[in-house]
Amino acid sequence: MAAQNQEHHHQLDHNQEMTLAADFIATKGSQFHDAFRVPSILNPSTMQYECPEVSDLRETLECHQEKAGKYVDFIPDLTKCTWDNVISELRKAQQKAAESEMRARNGLNKAWRVLGTTATVLAPGLAAIPDELHLLHGGLAVIFSLARHSEMNRLKILSAFESVPNIIEEARNKSHIFPFDEKKPKTVSLHQNIQGLQETLLRVLPALINRLIPGTWRNAWRSPFGAWKIDKLLDEVKHCAETVRISSDALMDDIILGNYAASMSIKSQLDEIRLQQHLMHMSIKATSSQTDLLHFLMEQFATPLRILTGPGLPDVPEMRTALPGYTPDDLLMIMDVNHGQAKHDARRVLRRFSSFDPQDLDKASQMGLAPEVTGLLGGYGPGIVAVDGHFDMTQMGKISPLSCISALTVEALRFRSAEAVASESPNSPISPQSDKGRARTVVLEYYCALHAAENDNLYGLNGLMRCLTTQLILSLTASEWILQEDPVHLPHLGDAEEELLNKKDLGAICRLFIGLLQLAPHGSSVYCIVDGWSVYERNEALKADYETVLDTFRDATNAQNFDAGASFKLLLTSPTMCRQLGDLLLPVDKVSLRNRDGGSRGNGRGLGRGRGGTFGISRAATVSSV
Repeated sequence: MAAQNQEHHHQLDHNQEMTLAADFIATKGSQFHDAFRVPSILNPSTMQYECPEVSDLRETLECHQEKAGKYVDFIPDLTKCTWDNVISELRKAQQKAAESEMRARNGLNKAWRVLGTTATVLAPGLAAIPDELHLLHGGLAVIFSLARHSEMNRLKILSAFESVPNIIEEARNKSHIFPFDEKKPKTVSLHQNIQGLQETLLRVLPALINRLIPGTWRNAWRSPFGAWKIDKLLDEVKHCAETVRISSDALMDDIILGNYAASMSIKSQLDEIRLQQHLMHMSIKATSSQTDLLHFLMEQFATPLRILTGPGLPDVPEMRTALPGYTPDDLLMIMDVNHGQAKHDARRVLRRFSSFDPQDLDKASQMGLAPEVTGLLGGYGPGIVAVDGHFDMTQMGKISPLSCISALTVEALRFRSAEAVASESPNSPISPQSDKGRARTVVLEYYCALHAAENDNLYGLNGLMRCLTTQLILSLTASEWILQEDPVHLPHLGDAEEELLNKKDLGAICRLFIGLLQLAPHGSSVYCIVDGWSVYERNEALKADYETVLDTFRDATNAQNFDAGASFKLLLTSPTMCRQLGDLLLPVDKVSLRNRDGGSRGNGRGLGRGRGGTFGISRAATVSSV
């Protein structure tokens, strides 16, 4: 008994303290912070302040349960109602409507069919309302309960509330996916409208409950909406729900447009990747075709290695007359040519390989089968051969199919030279000790059409000879036939050559070229492939230079002696026809591809279906053009 009295006194003291604190906040709180000015009512059961609307709804539910308990047969305390109770009441109302539909009463068929389609999403949809507003559970449950018991107002209730579940469901999903962000107006609008719908339900539900209780208007005066008609209350719910739906749709439209823009951007990137893959695939095919053609040319130019590396080859003479003070580096500076220019030009030419018609490539590849060409490149003596392609250059630009075959010929010769060096054993007796591991072949190249512009550093025949001389100096240095730090020994150059070379005089450069050829050991070979030679025949201003360079090439082929000097092998290729080589070449040293057609020749050397045959070259060219 004493314990009960003590607990009772403790409860009284607690209530007094709570009342005292509440009175202090109500009278003095606003002096400390503006937050205490917001209208609110203390809920003693939870010890929390509630807005007047929530308090009003709570009071309405308690009054409804007390005065109209027969309509609250689903839970003993409406303030503890859950969404399960709301769904249960909705299903009961749906069942009641189905019975009415069977009896065709009051024209409710369509409305209940619509509500039936949304019932499955009501539970998660209403979850958009925060948990702290759980009194709305009870309010909505009562509304559906009254709809179940009131046939007269059922249609109006359903008309206002039938779209609410779907709208709240959409709003709930979007409010979770797109949280409030003041930088995004559409999300701000959505969250504000959801808040507005919640506040509207809090205000409207008490009035609806009071006015929809069948047979009694006892509590109608308690609601601030007491003078309103039911239609006006329901219209307010419909308006707020529609506002939420519109803002939700607007946000969805933005998402759709954003996704479309992103997908188009991704599609554009994928298209670019596919294009790069296609180009890479074509490049791989073209490279494979070039490799096949390279092996084909190597087979045609095959030469017994002992011819180039035979025993008893004399070394370079030790003593020569030196060009005063000029080292290879000094000569390279005078020539003023990029060391990698020739390789850059060759890569530029080979990039066009896959763009040519397979028949044109097949026609150009016949150069490798011509006896004059195979004799020049596969033999061991000096010589000059000119090849006329007879192509229609109006459809091709600067680079012709014959240019590609010339570039591949250069690669084949260099590859063969590397194989010759690798095949020499360290103890092999066929090569002098001083030449172990060194190439005895030099390959020079120049593509005239790539330097046809007058502002090009390598324009004209002067540029041609400077480029060839630069390559020759680099090759002699790489083979250690001349030393990079020592003066160059050139016995045939006079004292005046120094000044002429500094002026880049063509005659002096040509004489330097001949002198450098003499520095290569006897038995070595210097291959020189000049593509597009006919471009110089069309320019009258270059006629004197044309004759000078032709004389130089003629002298180069005759410069080899028994003591020193390389065999100079010159291959001049032209996409059209050269008409001014009559004084330089005999008819037997000229090759025309006019009637050389891969499909019209007989059974000559290399014409089978093997790797180097014409059929294989045609197939490779076809693949490279895909």
